[in-house]
Amino acid sequence: MSEENNRTKEYLRQHELSVLKIRTLEKEIAELTEGLYRSPISDGMPHSSGKSDPTGTFGVRLADMRKEAEYLWEEQQKIRKSIERTLYRLKNAEQFAVLWAKYIELKDWPEIADEQDRTVRTVQRIHGQGLKEVSEIIRETDNKLP
Repeated sequence: MSEENNRTKEYLRQHELSVLKIRTLEKEIAELTEGLYRSPISDGMPHSSGKSDPTGTFGVRLADMRKEAEYLWEEQQKIRKSIERTLYRLKNAEQFAVLWAKYIELKDWPEIADEQDRTVRTVQRIHGQGLKEVSEIIRETDNKLP
């Protein structure tokens, strides 16, 4: 596979990476929130009343994580829109459908092949042709490849 195709795939996979980052952070937020609302198990022994405020610490951390999630969401939308605009310029409907399913809907080969009533090999061939077209579109529009 050519270096240009690899760079094109990397460009298209930015959306998948941004979605993965958001999902990971959302999972961490859910785990933190669950821990925040879980009642502690008491062992019946008195404990120091020091100046520690675990609930406050959790709250600050949760707020920071939610702010980071908002930032990641905004960045993800920019990445997705850029990729969508690139894919919208494809002239071949089959290539558009395969690349959209692969890079925007984040589907795997068997799922795409099943939906399009084709073999996985045929879908991969169409994908390869589409990558060449996307590379050309990127070159024409002077978009930056990673």
